Amino acid sequence: MNVKVILEIIKNSLTDLYLRTGTVLPEEMKTTDGEKKDFFNLTEAAVRFFLQEKNKRERTRSVSSIFNHLNGNSEEKKWPAIKIMQSGQIEFPGREVKEWGEKDYIQMQEWLRKEIRTFREDNRWINAFLDELEEELLYVPDDLGNNEVSLYEHAKFAAAIGSCLSKYYGNADFSDLQIENVVNEPIFCLFSMDLSGIQDFIYTISSKGALKSLRARSFYLEIMMENMADELLEAADMTRANLIYSGGGHCYILFPNTEQVQSCIESYMEKMNRWFLERFQVDLYVGYGMAQCSLLELNNEPEGSYAEIFREVSSQISAKKMRRYSADQIRMLNSYQAGDGVRECKICKRTDHLDEEDYCEICGSLLSFSRNILSQEYFSVIRRKDEDSLPLPNDVYLVPKKLEDADRIYKKNGSDRNEHICTKIWLGDYAAADTFEEMADGAEGIKRLGIYRADVDNLGTAFVSGFNTASGKNRSSLIRTASLSRHLSLFFKFYINYILRGKNVAIVYSGGDDLFIVGGWNDVLHCSLELQEKLTLFSQKTLTISGGIGIYPESYPIHVMAQEAAELEDTSKAVPGKNAVTLFSDRNHFGWDELRKKVIGEKLGAIEEYFQATDEHGKNFLYNLLELLEDAREKKKDKISLVRYVYLLSRMEPEDRDNEKEREAYRKFSKSMYDWMQGAEDREQLITAIYIYVYKVRERAEEYGKI
Repeated sequence: MNVKVILEIIKNSLTDLYLRTGTVLPEEMKTTDGEKKDFFNLTEAAVRFFLQEKNKRERTRSVSSIFNHLNGNSEEKKWPAIKIMQSGQIEFPGREVKEWGEKDYIQMQEWLRKEIRTFREDNRWINAFLDELEEELLYVPDDLGNNEVSLYEHAKFAAAIGSCLSKYYGNADFSDLQIENVVNEPIFCLFSMDLSGIQDFIYTISSKGALKSLRARSFYLEIMMENMADELLEAADMTRANLIYSGGGHCYILFPNTEQVQSCIESYMEKMNRWFLERFQVDLYVGYGMAQCSLLELNNEPEGSYAEIFREVSSQISAKKMRRYSADQIRMLNSYQAGDGVRECKICKRTDHLDEEDYCEICGSLLSFSRNILSQEYFSVIRRKDEDSLPLPNDVYLVPKKLEDADRIYKKNGSDRNEHICTKIWLGDYAAADTFEEMADGAEGIKRLGIYRADVDNLGTAFVSGFNTASGKNRSSLIRTASLSRHLSLFFKFYINYILRGKNVAIVYSGGDDLFIVGGWNDVLHCSLELQEKLTLFSQKTLTISGGIGIYPESYPIHVMAQEAAELEDTSKAVPGKNAVTLFSDRNHFGWDELRKKVIGEKLGAIEEYFQATDEHGKNFLYNLLELLEDAREKKKDKISLVRYVYLLSRMEPEDRDNEKEREAYRKFSKSMYDWMQGAEDREQLITAIYIYVYKVRERAEEYGKI
């Protein structure tokens, strides 16, 4: 496609910036010949239909939150007038927020005019320009009546829809096309690809530099998916305007529904999976699916059609994963011979030609590459093998630096206005330390690591059927799904760096809806609570998260830590209503408010308050209480345990009869402890509170079998 067409569509979408201040539209912003031609009229009509707009202009100074009407919510909150990269902190929607003023719009106009002058006839320039638009205009209102859609999102979707229209209709006379007919045509193809084998690949590491290796492997797969999406878009002559979402090993792209594009997709995906077979054998595989659809269906008309598109795509992906390989590929795998001079890699266990450290090319490169994940901002994709390079599909390589001969360049958490082939990727990359040992050593009390794994509850359902009117009509559509995905990516891939700042933790990965955090055990616990609290504020209580927290020595095998933390997360997911966290073992699962208020605020608070007031009793007493509490838990109602428990409490009574302050502290504490022994919920909360307290005060040299 002629990239000038895409630029014209984007420029046409952004002319509202000038209308807001009554400014005369500059020459750089005018569409071809200064007039809207038939194609642009058709594109604008399609976009207005897509946004459910009735040619009504409402001058607004803020963008309504995408969470206002998600999952039964009925609020009217707005995003503050901010630019993503200039805020320096996470921003929340509110009822009264800072709004854009006329001076702000004039500054935006000048910036836009300057940027348009740098135009290059290159799809990658459009990609870089879209990155800049996101940073500048994501929270600028569209002024088209649908206030949930920002000016950036309008421009991006106009470009996506316009590019599909142009490809689908080719050289047709657009003046003959009516929007009433166009909206029913299967113009679009929603495509998705999903990478299998991620977990096993990430956690297949050696103990040497475990944290860096984890982060490198996670980043490698993340940027691999980004590059695959970019190559597929380029092969189909599309831009990142058509990339709806990418993250966590899967992506969604809106393509034109043409035989040429479908053939291109199938050819590319076959090539990719052949590359995965050659490089990783059966360890990694990309499943994909695509469903043709119309504007009406993408707008959920008739109701239910939008969800059906996703069901079709998901069904195709599942079918491909069940039948991954052709007969020829299976024969190739069965006849595989390692050849001379190959040995087993001591990390991934695959047979290959190894380096002097007994690592295969991938594992050796990942260990070298891991040194640059935090320190480097730029990552180049090139067509030659280079020092510290990692192979990517389609015979290209990833290097941790900016190179002039790169096919494309990725930049972490920001665009590069001086580099037209640069693509921004949001990345949760916060790390307080480089090693497990450093983080465990920085923990409070016991020298232990905490592992936190979690993901957002029922997110797939929210995407396809979470937007409903007061009457119950499903308002879900592709643009709302894309906006929701974008905001969640910002939260989990960018704002998370601000939330965790100053904490003794590191992000292993944080995608569009899930995360893996490691650090000193106490910081991991506090960070899990803070992330849940911030997500609740950010999503206006429309989304919940469930997770699991394990505690381990730093020398514990990482794949075991990851698996056990995942099992704790599964326990939380099995709690009715989810929205829960499981700590240390599958018995200690709580709702977030219960953990915050009852376990930590009430019971841990009471224990800390008492032991700060007296020096007579310490951890041995708590160990004995804990043993009786767990015994009662095992035997449900156990009178013998209760009697022994009461006896133990009575032995705590202060010997100094004249110290009324200490005696009052004892009476208050012993009564609470007795009351909490009676009920199952209080007992479970107390057990966990005692564990937390003992971890906090335990000296490094101590050993206690249960904890």
